[in-house]
Amino acid sequence: MDSGQRWFALYTKPHKEYAVRDYLAGKKVEVYLPEMRNKTQRRDRPAKRPFFPHYLFARLDLQADIMAQVPWTPGLRRIVSFGGRPAPVPDEIIAHIRREVAAIIDAEPEEPFSKGERVRVQHGPFEGLDAVFDRKAAPEGRARVALRCRDRLRAAELHLDDLAPLPSPVAHRTAYRSRRSVTGIPARGAERPGGRGSQLGVSNHRGRSEAASSAASR
Repeated sequence: MDSGQRWFALYTKPHKEYAVRDYLAGKKVEVYLPEMRNKTQRRDRPAKRPFFPHYLFARLDLQADIMAQVPWTPGLRRIVSFGGRPAPVPDEIIAHIRREVAAIIDAEPEEPFSKGERVRVQHGPFEGLDAVFDRKAAPEGRARVALRCRDRLRAAELHLDDLAPLPSPVAHRTAYRSRRSVTGIPARGAERPGGRGSQLGVSNHRGRSEAASSAASR
């Protein structure tokens, strides 16, 4: 690399990070655009997005001829500057960003659902049906599932954006009992205050007390 080249931060117009990257790369400029995966994959959304919206980094020589073209890059607003001069970013900072972004990406799960997880179809002709997630499928953004239809499982490929996780039966029962407790509705099988069981208890206790009083007076 040319010893006169240093990293600089570029500030772009909204959603123009990739356009600026591709344009400068076509001019043989070394460019670094930190990216992260989109958690939700959709038909109208790419698999990745910029880690720092509006920002990317380019390695430039301020004395090179290319600097006459960089400010006119389509989609670029400006080179980040301080005191009216472009502010270089130390190589150590770029290396640190690369490591941190890579660590974050490695920590993210690659699969939106685990194999065998129960899901529900939210959109499309199978809306409302339950399914079992199998794996991702080609093309990007699609998944192979087993649809539950008329008590039978049928293999199908659907878009990931059309699927939503279903709570486990245990979690569903726990949430149901919690709602009943919060609303004051007793759980099934519990005695209600003043209910039949309670009335019988009061009646039996009263009968035993009256019998004891009668025997004592004799």
